[in-house]
Amino acid sequence: SNLPSTVISEGQSDSNRRTVKQKSNLGSINTKRKDSIFFLKTHKCASSTIQNILLRYGRENNLMFVLPSTTNYLGHPRRFTSLLIPQNLQTEDNKYDIFAHHSRYNSNEVKKIMKPGAVFITILRDPGTLFESLYNFFHMDRRFNVTFEEFKIDPSLYANMLDKRKGSRYGKNQMCFDLGLNEAFFFQEEVLQKFIDQIEREFHLVMISEYMEVSLVLLADLLGWPLEQVVFLESMVRQDKRKVQVSEWEKEKLRALNHADTILYKHFLE
Repeated sequence: SNLPSTVISEGQSDSNRRTVKQKSNLGSINTKRKDSIFFLKTHKCASSTIQNILLRYGRENNLMFVLPSTTNYLGHPRRFTSLLIPQNLQTEDNKYDIFAHHSRYNSNEVKKIMKPGAVFITILRDPGTLFESLYNFFHMDRRFNVTFEEFKIDPSLYANMLDKRKGSRYGKNQMCFDLGLNEAFFFQEEVLQKFIDQIEREFHLVMISEYMEVSLVLLADLLGWPLEQVVFLESMVRQDKRKVQVSEWEKEKLRALNHADTILYKHFLE
């Protein structure tokens, strides 16, 4: 079928792709350490914890980073292109070892700048809890004049209000958006399935933030790193007083509001 190129593109073989729930023959697969790593940093999925592990490893091993000139973003909400790397931060051959800052996924452009044999990883989170975190962290209550306590009672009342992303960047189906899916396709099941198939083909490991320890063991195994290398302190975790309690019933409503993200998350959780 004629799918837009922004949704589907060439993938890597899926022979070595794993998700959190798959078994890993620890220690037996990778003897060689992997130094070329692309991390698609999703919003509010404990991704800063993974980013810190990668940045620390890169510094210790003198690796070349893809870096933005300021902030934590390379292009987002525009999809990533190699032209977004500031000239003064480019390497001579424009090839890099580690990409761990926020961007919107663009398969061919990422492959263009990563060194050969790059490992592609990302992390997902249950949309039922992710959306509360996103809403409060980015102060959507101020923009919409609706507190999250009001919002969560019936999110469908505010669905239209959310059609415009805050700062063109934050909103419904945030994980799919970060992974490069265009908003026009959030409710097109066939396109959504092909998009998920593409992520499955191109990413070697899709971590799940609710299973952080298991995810990190799989990450260390995939990269051929000792487990000490993935020891972490939680980063960017909000203090409990700002968190809003969300019942299971309300989480289901938030999952329905974030339909595309829910399908994506369930696919990789299973």
